[in-house]
Amino acid sequence: MIVALARTSPLIWYATRGTGFVALALLTVTVVLGVAQVARWAPAGSPRFVVNALHRNASLLAVAFVGVHVATSVLDTFVHLRVLDAFVPFAATYRPFWLGLGAVALDLVLAL
Repeated sequence: MIVALARTSPLIWYATRGTGFVALALLTVTVVLGVAQVARWAPAGSPRFVVNALHRNASLLAVAFVGVHVATSVLDTFVHLRVLDAFVPFAATYRPFWLGLGAVALDLVLAL
């Protein structure tokens, strides 16, 4: 009942877009912190492990948001996506190039 109500609500459309945007921002922060970690950069007055901890936490949070983004994308009835479309690149019938890039990104996140 709750899933059926959620699938017809416009809130899931907003949740899909919102989690996608937050996931993109968190993945960008993760890359920047990873580069800072390799360069052995640390904010003035703090130890280097702070950057390491921020990098780890941002990446875990990004994976969680990517998972919610994929789940809400499959549940959304605006575009009929199958679970297979989320994991197999370029298999979707709706905008196969862009959804294929998303599937490649999801596969790479899962591999990491």
